[in-house]
Amino acid sequence: MLLKPTKFSRFAFFLLGDIFISILSVYIAFLLRFSGDIPNEFYKGALLSASSLTAIKIFYFWFLRIYLVPWRFFGLYEARKLFYAHVMAALTFLILFFLASKVFNPFPRSVIIIDAAISFILIGGIRISKRMFLSEKKNITNNEPCIVVGATSKTFHVLKGMRQKYINYYPVGVVDGRPELVGTYCENYVVRAKSEIPQMIKDSGAKTAIIALALYPDELKQLYDELFAYGLKDIKLFSLLEDESKKIRDVSIEDLLARKPKDLDTKAIENFIKDKIVLVTGAGGTIGSEICKQCLKFGAKRLIMVEHSEFNLYSINEATGADARNELKMINVVYRHELEEVFAEFHPEVVVHAAAYKHVPLCEFNPHLAVKNNVIGTKNVIDLSKKYGAKKV
Repeated sequence: MLLKPTKFSRFAFFLLGDIFISILSVYIAFLLRFSGDIPNEFYKGALLSASSLTAIKIFYFWFLRIYLVPWRFFGLYEARKLFYAHVMAALTFLILFFLASKVFNPFPRSVIIIDAAISFILIGGIRISKRMFLSEKKNITNNEPCIVVGATSKTFHVLKGMRQKYINYYPVGVVDGRPELVGTYCENYVVRAKSEIPQMIKDSGAKTAIIALALYPDELKQLYDELFAYGLKDIKLFSLLEDESKKIRDVSIEDLLARKPKDLDTKAIENFIKDKIVLVTGAGGTIGSEICKQCLKFGAKRLIMVEHSEFNLYSINEATGADARNELKMINVVYRHELEEVFAEFHPEVVVHAAAYKHVPLCEFNPHLAVKNNVIGTKNVIDLSKKYGAKKV
């Protein structure tokens, strides 16, 4: 398999580096074994063992796919594989030594263990060095400051995510409400008390808090209110269960509920919708469009989409694949006569009324239109549903 230029250059760098370190580690092992003065008769064994051990190590590094690991992904798992490679290389060389002892002798066997330890430290150190230096560089130019709440195992993932730039914030500090943790270190941050948050905000301008704690809804609500009172207006949760791009999310109302919302009874919904004529007002709106999709999903016989916006009506028809069951009616619910024509033509069995102005400030600016649409429009839908025998509204 051919390697791309970047992969090849990384492979070549590590390969040449490993060869050099493997030879060097054998030499250092001999120096340590003989307190810095290697007798002349041992130079032959040193040369043979250096070449043999180097070849064996390179084979096991390749076999365990250590050369496929980039700098930034070298971690505990890869270090463990590197350790296994050195153990297997030492055992393999030991077997080779016993099979051909006359070739290597005189040779001190303790060199095998010393070499394995030195080689593991140096080769592992080279691979982790770039990560160590990169972790010290905090590029905060384009990221927002934040305060991490909670000194837990999650906190290490949060800080790692910020270093690897899939969390677009940089930490100005870690706080925790537990007195026994205040003053301890979380990575290179001293854990501070929550009472210090106002000063941290003043020093850094942070407006965001990322909660790295597992809390019950009532505990989360209490912490949320406390952080908001300190002046942190953007409060987020960290979850290990989400994918990388969604690990940090806003606190939702469901997070603060004492009772979690129940899953929908899809069988009951299907029985309610299947093989029925369904009319949806406001069919192109954010709520109405989703209702239309679900009605088609659960087997509506015919779906009458009532929407006063041409573009929204076009969009929901396209979003549902211009389903043959769709009936598109560009009508405003305040116009009773036009709406009645639709009811008279289709006699819907289920009516879902989603044609309402829902943005409160806009309704306050336009009260007459809000009343006309939300009150009169709703009355028209109810009256016509009763008149034409709709079973459910």
